[in-house]
Amino acid sequence: MSVPKFVKLAADATITSADGWQDLLTTTLTVDQASSKILAIFTTSFASFAGGGYNTHFRVLLDGVAQPCSASGAVPVSATNAACGATAYFSALSAGPHTLKLQWNTENGDTRILAGAAPDVYSADLYVEEYPTTGTAVLATEKAPLYDPLAVDSTALNAFSVLHTTTYTTIEASAQLLIVVSLATQLTLVTGSVVARVMVDGASVGGMAYTSFPGSGLEFGAAPMVRCPTVAAGAHTIDVEWHKTAGTAVVCNPATASEVNCCTILAQEKAA
Repeated sequence: MSVPKFVKLAADATITSADGWQDLLTTTLTVDQASSKILAIFTTSFASFAGGGYNTHFRVLLDGVAQPCSASGAVPVSATNAACGATAYFSALSAGPHTLKLQWNTENGDTRILAGAAPDVYSADLYVEEYPTTGTAVLATEKAPLYDPLAVDSTALNAFSVLHTTTYTTIEASAQLLIVVSLATQLTLVTGSVVARVMVDGASVGGMAYTSFPGSGLEFGAAPMVRCPTVAAGAHTIDVEWHKTAGTAVVCNPATASEVNCCTILAQEKAA
């Protein structure tokens, strides 16, 4: 198994609406086994000078192809800070080197990540790791992860409903189930809010993720929700539930807008 890669923005970076999609971070991971998968996690914190009502987008490319791993942030007024991140899990890879990039763009004005001038406030980070799925033990004390991206479009209701669901089977009698959920949504009409939570076998685990939309047409990319409950051996249902507290037509549209909308579930058993 190859050595994981972690790259971090070390200098100030600025992007304008005229630039389109631009590379922010780049790394290469050499896959040892043809059947291996790659886990990618990115986080960002930035200052938007786009003005209220405009979005800054981030996405991951694998060998030049955009993947369903995206996040967006918007601010109510210019010169305001925001943060977002997402996860991805790529399969069906060939052995050999693979290039992963974190790209960004902004809809208006400019967005700045002042990682050189103020690294305690602003950052962009990309972590990638190979997970072999054949041969000797996948990992000494861990079961292979499950990565499940939402494939259909969905609209939030006024009460909690299931946005995305998956099933993961643990082996150990008392294991920790690591769950990482990424969610990027969009409000298409008026100002409102969205709430999300992670459920395991019908019970909520951890807190909720909240956001408020400052205006119509804005996207929200929450920082990944990380949960690690202790569970019994067997099959477990993992649900991402959401609802809107106000506003109209909060949507997650990975089928029609995968570069800015996504909901992904990453699950992996960890030895107790």
